Amino acid sequence: MIIEISGINKVIGSKKVINNVSLRIDKGQVFALLGPNGAGKTTLIRIILGLLKPDAGTIRLFGEKLTDKSRPDLLLRVGVQNDGNLYENLTAKENLILWGEIYGLNSKNIKKRIDDLKKMFHLENYIDMPVGSLSKGNRQKVMLARAMFHSPEVLILDEPTTGLDPAAIDEFYQFIKKLKKAGVTIIMSTHYLYGMDGVVDSIGIISSGNLLISDKVDRLRCKIHKVHFKGKFNPKDIKELISYGELSDCMQNEFIISVDDDNKVADIVKTLVLKGNDIYEVSKVIETVKEIYFRIIGGHSNG
Repeated sequence: MIIEISGINKVIGSKKVINNVSLRIDKGQVFALLGPNGAGKTTLIRIILGLLKPDAGTIRLFGEKLTDKSRPDLLLRVGVQNDGNLYENLTAKENLILWGEIYGLNSKNIKKRIDDLKKMFHLENYIDMPVGSLSKGNRQKVMLARAMFHSPEVLILDEPTTGLDPAAIDEFYQFIKKLKKAGVTIIMSTHYLYGMDGVVDSIGIISSGNLLISDKVDRLRCKIHKVHFKGKFNPKDIKELISYGELSDCMQNEFIISVDDDNKVADIVKTLVLKGNDIYEVSKVIETVKEIYFRIIGGHSNG
């Protein structure tokens, strides 16, 4: 177990911003902490990093309790990406050299690490440019390279895709896949749900300081199976399939049906074919992270 959070509470002013939160994050996972603005995501991340002390509860990193004494050594195994501490007048390379020196690396190791990271994050064309002149997406790459400079076991990202366009977000998640393949455990908090499918293993959903759910994405998906049919259909024949399950998005050339048993799909195919309908494609509709999020968060709101 890489991170274990047990019974965390935090009051700031008169507001309880974290309410009895417990969760566990396994090694090698990509875990996303999701929730609206003001839900408590950043506060919980700050507590995990020991930047804020909880009023109750415990944090364990790598099996060891987080305390003032253990924190410095534990955080050497963690990389953190945020918008701070990039020197805009320095080049990307100069920023990374400075970061390597902070971690006590010698010049040979710093050079090798920069060579590796500029290839990993596609920074070859920007490495000698001042950070202040870079686009938001390229700044993000520099921040990821900086966070990974000391080869941490865990990477923590707070709102990493804010301000990025869809192309930059897609590229960001390709980097996340590379890091996961390299064995890095990744934890990110975000309210922006685009691009997560196929990348995130587990999610936690937080609202008004309460953790509504924390589990693997596959286990959170709706148990009702949706099946997408494409072809050339008689509308009357489609309507008669209602006995198999709920129909939606019905058109002459495609429709979706929700079934509680996969075995019904073969019966639907047989029924349609016998009535002279042409079927071109049958595929399962997989519930997305975004759909899971809105289904679970439901009527919960921050207030």
